[in-house]
Amino acid sequence: METRRVTRHTRAADARLVQVMNVLRVPARLRLLFALDEGELSVTQLIRATRLRQPSVSANLRVLRDAKLVQRRRVANFALYRSSDSTVMRILLDLKQHLAQTGNTKK
Repeated sequence: METRRVTRHTRAADARLVQVMNVLRVPARLRLLFALDEGELSVTQLIRATRLRQPSVSANLRVLRDAKLVQRRRVANFALYRSSDSTVMRILLDLKQHLAQTGNTKK
């Protein structure tokens, strides 16, 4: 029985990993996450920080929310977004730093 439970857990973890990796394969989503690492931001602030257009920001935030990588908080007539998975953010920042240090970045 223990083997079955571990296999199910591993399969679930693998499925979640695939989901997150698919979400993160879009550069605009990475830009949004890196901007949100600085703190909670509105859509307008994200547009300024990432230089993405509003429809792109909104659509990609929806995908990030669905993947549980970003959370939204409503304040009056607008929404504030923040990163919701500190472990994923730490891994992304570490990977970005590693690639920059080793020269393995695409220019």
